Amino acid sequence: TMENAFVDFIELSHVRSSNKVPTFRCAKFPRGCAILNESSIRNLPVLSVEIPISPNSNYIDVVRMVKFEPIYKYPGGNTQPKLLTCLGSDGNRYQMLLKGKEDLRKD
Repeated sequence: TMENAFVDFIELSHVRSSNKVPTFRCAKFPRGCAILNESSIRNLPVLSVEIPISPNSNYIDVVRMVKFEPIYKYPGGNTQPKLLTCLGSDGNRYQMLLKGKEDLRKD
């Protein structure tokens, strides 16, 4: 479900490697992660795309998530943020930064 996908986003943002992680090291998503289940994310908008306000509440053309690449990267940082790549409904690839317990504006 969509709720499971959001829970997985939060849980993944808190995953920390016990060792110092080299910058841009790749890691696989945890087994059973709802984010990889296309039906869980099908109606979610791509979170890194600006969505203009529609005066008539018509958001039919909003770019939505289709699927995620099965790996993510550690771009570096104290809280070990994760850089995810998803395919949007418009055919483009989008990156999303997940950070646990930290302000996204700091990086």
